[in-house]
Amino acid sequence: MKVQLSRYKTNAIQGQRKSNTFFPNAYDNLFSNYLNSLYNNSPTHQCIIDDIAQQIVGMGLTCANKEDEVKLVEFFKKKSVLGMTSALLIQESLSLEIRRNPLKEIKAVENINVSHFRVTLLDDEDCPKQFSYKADWNPKSSIYSYKNNYINSYNSEDEKSILYYYDSGTFNTPYGRPKYLSAADAIELEIAIYMMHSHGAQNGMFPSMIISKETSGNDEQDKADAIETQAQTMGASNAGKVISTYYRQGGNAPTFSTPNLTGLDKIYENQYETAEIGILKAHRIPSANLISGLNSKGAGFTSETEELAYATERMRVKIIEPRRAQLLDILKPIFAELEIEDVSFRDVEDIKIEVETQLSANKDFDDQKMLDALEVGEVINAEEWELVDVREENQESTEEWAKSLIKPVQTSLQKLAEFVTSRPNKESDLDKDYYKIRYSYQEKYSSAKSRRFCTQMMGRTGRGVVYRKEDIDKASEDGVNNQFGHNGQNYSLFRFKGGVQCGHYWQEELYRMKSKTELYISRGKEVDNIPSKKKPKGTEYRQAKKAPKDMPRNGAYPK
Repeated sequence: MKVQLSRYKTNAIQGQRKSNTFFPNAYDNLFSNYLNSLYNNSPTHQCIIDDIAQQIVGMGLTCANKEDEVKLVEFFKKKSVLGMTSALLIQESLSLEIRRNPLKEIKAVENINVSHFRVTLLDDEDCPKQFSYKADWNPKSSIYSYKNNYINSYNSEDEKSILYYYDSGTFNTPYGRPKYLSAADAIELEIAIYMMHSHGAQNGMFPSMIISKETSGNDEQDKADAIETQAQTMGASNAGKVISTYYRQGGNAPTFSTPNLTGLDKIYENQYETAEIGILKAHRIPSANLISGLNSKGAGFTSETEELAYATERMRVKIIEPRRAQLLDILKPIFAELEIEDVSFRDVEDIKIEVETQLSANKDFDDQKMLDALEVGEVINAEEWELVDVREENQESTEEWAKSLIKPVQTSLQKLAEFVTSRPNKESDLDKDYYKIRYSYQEKYSSAKSRRFCTQMMGRTGRGVVYRKEDIDKASEDGVNNQFGHNGQNYSLFRFKGGVQCGHYWQEELYRMKSKTELYISRGKEVDNIPSKKKPKGTEYRQAKKAPKDMPRNGAYPK
């Protein structure tokens, strides 16, 4: 979309009365597109927003509970949070599409540019409660459609809903009005300067060379000579970028020179700096030194180091921390529904301190990190899932095992929707629908000399930690506890646990979703068994349930 200079005045961005179906966003309904175009076309404006967004997001979101952090990262990856932050800075508005599975649980949170939405209804408190979505609201666009696709504001029942935030400042409109609007003219000035230079260079308005030669005395002949000279030096397609001038006859040789633009370059430099200063002021940047690539210089400090230290702290207090608090407050309803508490942003310095602390406290940090890989797996949510049975020997298939347990509660789980085929996160090949197969590390033979690996694994078992088979296999591939493998090689932790003479085994556990989810189960065909995508049978599954002490050669590598 092209930027038109002085396109909007204060009254033009105020907003309009509701049309038949929606509230227009400024007089032409395309103000959000205009804000996007300012970002896409102004190098300074874009650089400032990108740098601020990076500083706000840091290393992404984190929380105190490491189990919750797995869930947090699943829904709010750093790249996604960075997109939300940039959108908030550009538009002073944010629209997040919340998608739910058939059980009405959140399965995805996606940032969608607010330029695609228009408010269609307000509630009693004048808050937006319904929106219309279009790929492009510009009637001149080739993909414009007169059809309105309606979607409700954030709620726990709709398959799709919108968590919408906006700050219109002093303007009476249900759309964002960013605070940098005072620099709109400065941003447009910078865009216009670049456009002028680009058009001039492309159309030959700025000659790169002047050739002076003796005139022939015939104007028509001189004109033809000039055209031939341009073709010889730059090619016919670049005619106009070389200027030929002629002086009186006298036998002097032709001269070649560059255009004298003395004074003109100073004018352009001043215009660039004027635009840059205006943009910096509107964004409240304490010093241009904080933003990469800017030319404006600070003043009033004895050194750049002193200025940078002061500006960094002021920017943190005035911009970074308030924006972080704002974004966390916007996302608070989603955090609450996902039951994630104490969410914050993580800085690079935090990770550095954490790593240094762990290194100083634990010389075997690398081994510890590899062992911790086992704990990254899913921990069963006791409020959602219940343990229904355990087994040591795989004497029946998962289908038969699950079916035998379903019978007592067949009346409560007999009607499932046809489209409910698996848990939405699809975390294990052994899971199906409302059943999960996980493994817990158990002790069959106690020993006062248990290996460090087994001691820590049993400590986690006491905290209720369970693992997917994929988690155990990944730890094996990463070399966890491989000092007890044959010749120090990686080995299967799933089959041989802590190694030779180990007295531990993997207990296979079947989890079923608790009956409270029946409230969300819709009508469908009856299911009298629970098929699994991959049957847990074979040598490795039989050996997983045995302690190495009970294996041939006590689990030692065969000679």
